[in-house]
Amino acid sequence: MSASFSSNMLVTRTANSSPPGSTGIQTGTTKTPNGAASNYLIRESNDQGATWWTLAAIADPETDAGHPCPFFYQPFLFEFPQQLGKYSEGTLLLVGNLCDGRITDFFACRSTDHGKTWDSVGKWQNGSLDEAGRI
Repeated sequence: MSASFSSNMLVTRTANSSPPGSTGIQTGTTKTPNGAASNYLIRESNDQGATWWTLAAIADPETDAGHPCPFFYQPFLFEFPQQLGKYSEGTLLLVGNLCDGRITDFFACRSTDHGKTWDSVGKWQNGSLDEAGRI
């Protein structure tokens, strides 16, 4: 069975970003019908969104119990508008929510090559079911 793609966010590159001519980067989640682990996709367009191609697929970076997670939610992309510490202008940061149905982990990944490759920054918050069984 094939996975479906659900787009959640579009970040338009600033005029000073490179590579020149890039018009946008999009992230979204894949959803598999059989419950297998999904991932975040990073897509790019240089024709103002008429067509998109996949630059990268980001899998669950965690390896402890409950991982890889079957559900990836709420991806959000940020582009650094200027140098931030050792990271140059144009660095991309992806934050998202990984959920196994009981536990939810918020994590971040960073790209310094315009979305082609990603390094895990790590988990920065987690949650679990409350007394009513809600995450």
